[in-house]
Amino acid sequence: MACMFVTSHVMACFWYFIADLHDFDHTTWIFQYDPDTKTIGSKYLLCWYWAIVTVTTVGYGDVIPNSDEERTFAALCSFVGSVGFAFLVGKMSAIANGAEQSNIKFQNKMSNIVAFMKANRFPVHLRRRIREFYEEKRYVGDLIDADEVFHELSFPLLNSW
Repeated sequence: MACMFVTSHVMACFWYFIADLHDFDHTTWIFQYDPDTKTIGSKYLLCWYWAIVTVTTVGYGDVIPNSDEERTFAALCSFVGSVGFAFLVGKMSAIANGAEQSNIKFQNKMSNIVAFMKANRFPVHLRRRIREFYEEKRYVGDLIDADEVFHELSFPLLNSW
C-alpha cells in the first residue's frame, strides 16, 4: 500500500512538472483547468488523481495528456501500473497455490492415516481422537516433520546448533 502511495505521489509530481516545464500553456494537460486560479493543493490533488487513475489502468479520460512528453510519461505510468498489477496477481496466485499444496498434502496424509486405522481395526472412538489430533496440529501449524528438517540441513549447520 505504501509503495503504491509513494509511486503515485512521484508520478503526480512528475505530471505536474511536465506541465510546469511548458509554463502551463495551452499545449499542456493543466491548461483546461485554469491553473492560475487553483491552489497548490488543488493542483496536487488533480495530479494525484490522474496518477491513481493511470497506474490502476482505470483511465477515465477526464485528465488527458496533450503533448508528446505528457503522452510518453502517461504511457510509462500505465506500463508501470500494468507491471505492478501483474506482479500483485502473480504473488497472490503463488500464495494461493502454496496454500492449496499444503491442503493437498494434509488431505493425502489424513487419507493414509484413516486407511491405516481401518486396516488395523482401530476402535471408532480412537479414530475420531486421532483425526482430531491431526486437525489440531494442522490448525496450530505443527505439521512440520522435525526429522525431515534435520535430515535436510548440512552437517556444519547442524554442528553450529
